[in-house]
Amino acid sequence: MATTIILLPADLLALIVSYIRAPQDLRNISLTCKALNTVAVVLIYRKMTLRLSKMDNRKLLQALVPENAALGHVRHLVIDPFTGCLKDNAEDVLMTLQLLANFLPRDSLVSFTLDWPILREASTHLILQASTILETLFRRQRQLRTLRVDPCADQAQIRRFGNLSNVTTIQFEVSSKTTAEACGAALEHTPSLRNLEIRIHLEKCETADQRDVMSLRLVENVFGNILRHERQIVLRALQLRGFELSSASAKLATAIDLSRIQSLGLHHCSGMADFLGQMKPAGMLRQPSLRTLVLVARSGYMGTPNDSNNNSDIAALNHLLESFTGLENLVVAAPWQGTLMPGFKALANHAATLRLLYIDCLPLPSDAEDANTVTASNLHLLLGQCIKLEQIALEIPDLVLTYIDTEIEETSKKIALALAAAPRLRTFRPHNQLMDRWFEARFDMDGWLDKNKVTYAGIEALLQHWATSFMSLAPGLTAMGLAFNRSHTHLAGIEVDRHYYGRGYQTDPYGRKTIVAVRLELDQVREIEPVSEILEINPYGPGLFRMGYQP
Repeated sequence: MATTIILLPADLLALIVSYIRAPQDLRNISLTCKALNTVAVVLIYRKMTLRLSKMDNRKLLQALVPENAALGHVRHLVIDPFTGCLKDNAEDVLMTLQLLANFLPRDSLVSFTLDWPILREASTHLILQASTILETLFRRQRQLRTLRVDPCADQAQIRRFGNLSNVTTIQFEVSSKTTAEACGAALEHTPSLRNLEIRIHLEKCETADQRDVMSLRLVENVFGNILRHERQIVLRALQLRGFELSSASAKLATAIDLSRIQSLGLHHCSGMADFLGQMKPAGMLRQPSLRTLVLVARSGYMGTPNDSNNNSDIAALNHLLESFTGLENLVVAAPWQGTLMPGFKALANHAATLRLLYIDCLPLPSDAEDANTVTASNLHLLLGQCIKLEQIALEIPDLVLTYIDTEIEETSKKIALALAAAPRLRTFRPHNQLMDRWFEARFDMDGWLDKNKVTYAGIEALLQHWATSFMSLAPGLTAMGLAFNRSHTHLAGIEVDRHYYGRGYQTDPYGRKTIVAVRLELDQVREIEPVSEILEINPYGPGLFRMGYQP
């Protein structure tokens, strides 16, 4: 018996739409199918991300009208500023924020995320101060579970926000004692707090000692009441950015129950060894509850292998990882450094539970005398124990564009074979540098043909050939992305952006199938392989890299 889709109950229609992953497909359904429009609109507008580099405030104002019923479905708002020139972008950010604060339906938002500090002196061309705009937003959106405290805020404004008992996530932008004290006042009025994000701005501190002293003072100001009353706050997630943690770690460990944290992120902080040591102090009976650990080294710091600070960072990280089990997500980003490279034993301790592993330090060596060093030769022993691992990113040797049978370097071949040992691994992101040895001469053509087009076509063909050869050695992979050291690469005068590939097959005239890597857009990869978040990870951005929790 045939059933007309319009007669199906709403919950069944919602179930049908939930299987549609591509955003464009959802939009097409909402425009072409009247029966599915109601449930599709809810999913389309549930999370609204505004990228200011592409935003026109005049068009935004036209959309923020009462007749637009879809606005009532917006629950999560993310504003992504143009990070290339944040200082020059202040007025655009505030104008967008002002429109949203005044014209979004009341009490509709659940979360609001803006990874950008709003300075005290910032204002729009209408002379509206940032503090006034933020106050309007928080007073009109009383269901918000996220709270921002910016350098423009003070304790009086925190009190005017009203009841904060439903706030579960706080984002602190701390640049002075006044802001830190306002943050401390907010902590006193948020009994439901579970996620704490603190970013401090120490641009005026010129030396490491000054940053260390200022970090300690700001921590004491933020957690002053908690420290005085010898209390501890219990958090599910803690994110710190810009800290000098050498002296501040002990105060943070006193104010926060670190053993209960499930998601920890240390972004561009110095002295991380001291904080990691506080996570598992000597004599502590209770093991850490960590499920997600994100470590991003301070940009611009280049240590040497014999640096004592490097050795202490490595020892502290390995000691922490060896002291407990159960980690599911591990992100270690210290490009061109070995300062935070975890050891074989530390990683093997979590092999049974790891689902995502992102390591961007130094290229894996082919072999090493130290058995605790992860190498291309022993990687298969580690990954063979990772029964739940689904996504991985590793630094591999330089990718040299040649069209010969041995184009995959021996170390890269070992890594590809090692990936095949992980039974559930589906997505791989190699970090490597694109090399152009012998490349320019191969494609240096004269005549009426556009040299750039010919050269780019050659690059495309060789990259696909390399990806096909690599995926053939790791038959479990369904998606792969070539990131080229986190940035654009110029090769023979051509800019080569990031490439994403999915597993495909081609059939020869005799009916034999062979693997071929098919280049895809990132949205297509997401649709084909939902477990591919690692291809989008960017821990080096100006904001916080959140994983393991929702703001």
